[in-house]
Amino acid sequence: MEQQIRQILKKVTRRVQLVVLVDKNGLPIMSWDIQSKKMIDPSMETVVAGIGAAVLSLAESTAAIMDQGDLKELIIKKENGTIVLLNAGENAVLVGVLPPKAGIDNALVSLKIVANQIAKLQISPGQSIPKPEPSSDIFVPDID
Repeated sequence: MEQQIRQILKKVTRRVQLVVLVDKNGLPIMSWDIQSKKMIDPSMETVVAGIGAAVLSLAESTAAIMDQGDLKELIIKKENGTIVLLNAGENAVLVGVLPPKAGIDNALVSLKIVANQIAKLQISPGQSIPKPEPSSDIFVPDID
């Protein structure tokens, strides 16, 4: 499944800076930096995941209290860009970060397509993808 998710995330338009796939508990599943074509820093991924899930939860609660139905998307426009949160199935959220001058229309269409493809994978709650070990010049042998 890891390879499938990575291939799907790579399809996001270049108008999006980065995407983070998050479970509904706020744990990162996988991320992709569109410009550098690699996963983002794990600490940044964790922050984006936690805040994204918290904001989405607040928005879903607000929509439920106001009897507005299920939340489809959340768009946060800020001075230095835009953040888009989309449901990506029952247990996942796709967070897209757009730069200040990115056209939101094309980016939103691209993010929705990716979110729908991820939803078809039916990610389980708490499912995480193993992160690659950080590279190091120091060799530490296993001693049993």
